[in-house]
Amino acid sequence: MENSDLNFYIDYRDERIGKYELYSPPTTGHNIDIWIKYNEIENKLYYSSYAPPVWIPIVNGDYLAFWEIKGKGVPVTINFPNGFWENCLYVYVSNDNHPELVWTSYPEASILYYIIERNDGYTTWEQIFTTTSVSYIDNEVDINSVFEDVIQYRVKARINSTTTSGNTNVAWIDNAVLHKEKQLNSQNLLTSKNNSILFETYPNPFNPSTNISYSIRANNFVSLKVYNSISKEVAELVNEIQGAGNYTIPFDGRNLSSGVYYYVLSTPNYWEVKKCC
Repeated sequence: MENSDLNFYIDYRDERIGKYELYSPPTTGHNIDIWIKYNEIENKLYYSSYAPPVWIPIVNGDYLAFWEIKGKGVPVTINFPNGFWENCLYVYVSNDNHPELVWTSYPEASILYYIIERNDGYTTWEQIFTTTSVSYIDNEVDINSVFEDVIQYRVKARINSTTTSGNTNVAWIDNAVLHKEKQLNSQNLLTSKNNSILFETYPNPFNPSTNISYSIRANNFVSLKVYNSISKEVAELVNEIQGAGNYTIPFDGRNLSSGVYYYVLSTPNYWEVKKCC
């Protein structure tokens, strides 16, 4: 599958797998539970649990549970090897270019919900969401090759009002940037560790123009560029030494096609990306 961006998750957490008296193997062919094939011409994945195979397309990002494919109801996990929960979290890029997390149900007990935690490398672990599902898309994070951050995730299960499970493995994704609402005031302008702050555009969405504002605490070389969703530079707005202060730069996008664009502010010791639509 070289040069393919296809992803899927197989949940094999069922101790009956391989016990053919329970799973009724095919009468011909190999005694296996499931076939996976890749069609290079179509760039598509398929699976089958029948002999002869009846191929079912795998949608990119699919969650495939063996016991559901085999029509066996819920999984049997009483004697499943320890350590599965600690190695079950996976993250990949969704169709909308956000991190999509998928994991498996907590193996030892019924639970109230799952707790999703995130670490962007600049803060400590923080809880960002709770869900009863086994998947989550983080819409606060965008994935694009112009970005440089690495975002980490982990999941724990809330078993009851007083008990929480241990963490899953830490899953990470790069080429990412985290967009969060910030309290922008004189205090954090003075305490910003990078001595610069990039503000949200206004208006956003823009049609056909917008304004990009930022703050520079000390004299520095400043670059402000705009990229499209495939990382192609479409505008260079600033490329010079600027003194300390607040700046607002107009950006005229009337000659650009509709879509998502990213503006990047950089100085010798600072780099930040934000999205405008």
